[in-house]
Amino acid sequence: MGSIPTHGPCCQTWAYGTKCWHCGKAINVVRCTCGSAVLFESLGWPWPEHNCRGIGGTELRGWVTVDVLRANGVAIERTVMQKVFPPGETKRQKSSKALPCENMKAVQASAGEQVTLLAVVRDLFTETKRTDWLNSLGTLGASLLHLPKGRLWQATLVVNSKSQNLTYTCIVPERLGLPRDAENKMVLGRLEAQVAGGYAIWLATDMRLV
Repeated sequence: MGSIPTHGPCCQTWAYGTKCWHCGKAINVVRCTCGSAVLFESLGWPWPEHNCRGIGGTELRGWVTVDVLRANGVAIERTVMQKVFPPGETKRQKSSKALPCENMKAVQASAGEQVTLLAVVRDLFTETKRTDWLNSLGTLGASLLHLPKGRLWQATLVVNSKSQNLTYTCIVPERLGLPRDAENKMVLGRLEAQVAGGYAIWLATDMRLV
């Protein structure tokens, strides 16, 4: 896997369908205004990445794609660039993403809700007042909130592909393996709303870097 790009607070992502310029299969490209891109077989969980020989998946982001194709003997002509980044679609999508960085809406957990998301980790804390309290709960309290065993972290995830960016403050079990330096990295995640009495949290059940 290549390097994972770092996203800024004003990054905006968008997705569009196209055909793989290597195998011709219908794929989905998720691009970011910072220049990174990821290729998926389909959108939605489990977000299967498209890993053709010569174009790869997570190791190919933005203009790195061009370098890899060139290294594999592909002449970088205008037609190749149009296939890698369809100009008409890119222009149309970019024009709709001129949003202020602070245009955010926090999403509150509600009983029974589950979400799958492609998001940027805006903050990641291995210890907060909330995690200290959750980590100190006894067996009964932990079972009411369906907390797994092990240390719990707290993260704020930003879904930046909407007309208004959505933020999810969630509890992330350390055992999921999210690295401590994941801030400003993109992740694929699954969250479940856990509610007990008047207390509600988003609990991450799966999370991985893209």
